[in-house]
Amino acid sequence: GSSKLHVGGADGTLYEGVHSSAASREGLDIRQVAKAHQGAITSVDTHPLSGDSRFTGLTLTSSMDWTCRLWRGGNTASLDTFNDFVYDAKWSPTNPAVFAACDGGGGVSVWNLAESMDAPVAATTLIDSDTSSGRGPISVNKLCWNDSGDAIVAGGSQGECFVLSVHHSLATASASQIDRFAEVLNNTLVPPQTS
Repeated sequence: GSSKLHVGGADGTLYEGVHSSAASREGLDIRQVAKAHQGAITSVDTHPLSGDSRFTGLTLTSSMDWTCRLWRGGNTASLDTFNDFVYDAKWSPTNPAVFAACDGGGGVSVWNLAESMDAPVAATTLIDSDTSSGRGPISVNKLCWNDSGDAIVAGGSQGECFVLSVHHSLATASASQIDRFAEVLNNTLVPPQTS
């Protein structure tokens, strides 16, 4: 058998590795998927829903070029409404159409791609509560969902941790919402432009 993994490069290239005992002498065959971003890739997350072929191979990346991108089979779609470096993006563990992203300007956003590819459905900016520091927004560089999909832990660059509640309507998806997301993907993902 074999398994796939995705790795993002500092040059913005997305790589795919296939691990199998027959792949190569080292057991890992790596190929370039595409020049994914104009800046370093800061996170790569493969879609967690297994058993539904419509989402097989769907990968989410974030980058220092202020964007997130969706990838499947070399086709891509850009989500570029961010105002700073995007340090992390993670799929919801419970709703196939939802992901969260965080950026260097303190932003944490939750996207429901069954509803919109243009803007998040919820967003907040995390501010340093120590007003004497004068730091303002906290650079958020890591996210982690809880298992039930109704909370996110956001980690700041100075060691801060914040627990953010996610509305229950985003924690689950109906069959029609999942179908809508699959339709959006089919209509949106296109071959990447070559430079």
